[in-house]
Formats: sequence, C-alpha cells, structure tokens
Amino acid sequence: MIKILHCADIHLDTPFACVSADDARARRLQIREVFGEMVEYALREGTRLFIISGDLFEDTAVTYETVSFVIERISTLPDCIFALSPGNHDPYHAKSPYAKVQFPPNAYIFRTNGIESFDFPEWNLTLYGYAFTSPSLEFCPFADFTVRDPSRINILAAHGELASVSPYCPISEKYIASSGLDYIALGHIHKRSEVAKAGRTFYAQAGIPQGRAFDETGEKGAYAGTVDKKGVDLEFIRFCRSIFTQESLDVTGMATNAAILDAARSLCEGLPQNTRLSLTLTGMVPTSLEIDVRAIENALDRLIYTEIRNAAIPFYNEKTLSADKGVVGMFFRILQPSLDSADMNERRIASLALKYGLLSLQDQNFEI
Repeated sequence: MIKILHCADIHLDTPFACVSADDARARRLQIREVFGEMVEYALREGTRLFIISGDLFEDTAVTYETVSFVIERISTLPDCIFALSPGNHDPYHAKSPYAKVQFPPNAYIFRTNGIESFDFPEWNLTLYGYAFTSPSLEFCPFADFTVRDPSRINILAAHGELASVSPYCPISEKYIASSGLDYIALGHIHKRSEVAKAGRTFYAQAGIPQGRAFDETGEKGAYAGTVDKKGVDLEFIRFCRSIFTQESLDVTGMATNAAILDAARSLCEGLPQNTRLSLTLTGMVPTSLEIDVRAIENALDRLIYTEIRNAAIPFYNEKTLSADKGVVGMFFRILQPSLDSADMNERRIASLALKYGLLSLQDQNFEI
C-alpha cells in the first residue's frame, strides 16, 4: 500500500490578462499558496507519492521565482516521490523549467511523449508516465500498453481527456481497462471526476485545485488516500482559497435599487466570504427603474469579489402597445418577434430598444 496525493492543472503564473494588475498578482499568489498548502498536507499525512498530472506551470509566463518556490517546497519532503508529468500548458522542451533548472532528487520528471517508468522497490511500486513535448499530443501513449509486472503497485501519471479524438491526448476506456494499471492519475480537465473503474483499473481527473475564472466554479482541490493491489481508497480534499460561483436573482416586481440590493444581500448571506460571485439579474422591472449595477456591486462587500450582469427587462403593457394604430404601435410590432425570442440576450436587447425608443417618441410628443 502507498499513500498518495493526486493533483493536476495548478497553472502557476497564470497571466490573468483580463483583470487589473493588482488582482492578477493576488490571484497568482493565491495559486502559489494553494500549491504550498497541498505540500504541507502531504507532509502532515505522511504522503509517499505526490502526483502532478500536467500543467504545473504556465510555460510562456512562468518566472524563475515561481520555479524556485516549487523546488523549495518539493525539497521539504525528501522522503516523498514527486511525479511530474508535463502537460499541454507546460510541455517538456529544451527551454522549459523542467529542462533548464535542477530539480531535487525526489522529483521524477517524465521527459518524452512515450511511456517511461521509475521503480521503487521499497514500496513495491512502478510509476509510469509521459510528457507533452509540445502544446498538443494527438495520440495516447498508453494505447497498446500493459504493465511489466502485475504483482507490483502500478500507477500512471497522465495528462489527457477521455475522448476518441482530441489534440490533448485522447484516452479511451479500452486503453485503461487493458493496461493492467492499478490507478491512473489524470489531469487536463479542470472539473474533477469521481473515481471510476475500467476493467480492474481505477482512474480519476483531479480537476484544478484553485479556480481561476467563472468557468471553473465550485470547490476545488485534490485526491488523497491510498492505492494497493486490492484497489484505491481516495477522497476529495478541498484546497482552494476562493470559490467562483454563478447565481441568478429574479427581480420581477422590485421597483427600487434598494429592494434589489436587499434581495442580493439575502442571497449572499448563504455564501462563504471567500466567494467570487457572478450574479445575473433576471425578470421584469418597471420602465422607470434604472438599475445601478455598480452601486449594488460596491454594497456587496462581504464577499471578496462581486460582478453583476443586468439581464432584467423593462415591463410594458403589451396589449395596449400592440393595439396602438400609430407610430408607437408600429414600432412595437416591429420589435415584437425579438421581444418574444427564445434567446434571452435578443429579448434583452429588444426590450432596451423598446424602452429607449418609447422614451424618444415621448420626447416627440407622441401619445404613449
């Protein structure tokens, strides 16, 4: 039996080009802290195999300072094996950190896009893996692979996705089932999977340990536990410092910004303080109400970050407008197909066009 921690897709030194420089620095620091916490967890728990299944770094942005931090952290656990399987964001090449910097002796780096292995007799363990050597890998290195010695604990560190065709190492369950491996530690997909089984081989995607944007919502972390010849006993451990969350709020019937703010505060009460919230306002509001998105965002300061998208649409008396025989009715009937569209964004744009069009017509002394 061997005690492992399986993580992937840490993406140290992500540029975060679409946010402010200060926020980008804070987010990069947070990712670094999460990696440090995973190493500290491994130290406390007596972990013997720490697997990073690809994308430890952002290849085009990684700094020497960050690489030095990783090396220092790995050095704190000299009795733990660190298995590094370079992925599509940090492929192994002559100028990559893996090739240019001396890693500690307990770091085992896979360097080719074919299957490599390391043996650890003291653990009855054979560790297999491979590396991306460019940003894509259109074949699966273990497609026709079987383990050398089925009596050993056989573990594979693999970056790729379950698919028949993919530029990022397509992995078939057939390959998994025929491999003879005890566990395949997968990376690349940022949403973790449950531990699954094909044949006698267990496998899982660890997901990203710290969300970076609103397409990486929910709690993030790593898998930790044991692997032996009888099977695996792994549990998800949360390591993320902040959680990206998307919510919607129906503001139908609310006539003031104060009412919307009260409802938003009530929704936020159930969220942890370390939440980064994207809130979409939906429903119908009076035509006289101008929703002050910025003021509501600023007032929701209990959370570490809030952004609000206003998708609420103004309410009009459609029966009156459609019956109008003048310019107002003609204008409404032109917009009506878009107002009734199944596409929410098209409805929102049409509603705004109707609102400002009616206001313009009102200024021209048309009866509305």
